[in-house]
Amino acid sequence: MAAAHIKKVIKIGGSLAIILPCQWAKGKVKPGEEMVVVGNDELRIFPVHFEHSEIQERKSLDNGTASQH
Repeated sequence: MAAAHIKKVIKIGGSLAIILPCQWAKGKVKPGEEMVVVGNDELRIFPVHFEHSEIQERKSLDNGTASQH
């Protein structure tokens, strides 16, 4: 069984999508992009781009330095 660092789970339409780090995409996603895995009747992998401010916020959250609201 493989383990993954799941960054976020979102809902797209009626499906759940799991956002994983780009290294899990095996060349399909460039560094700085995220990989989204959508499970439906088939497994689809595609890159998703985040705004620069959201990327910075994610890095802060990953490092535990995000400000508390």
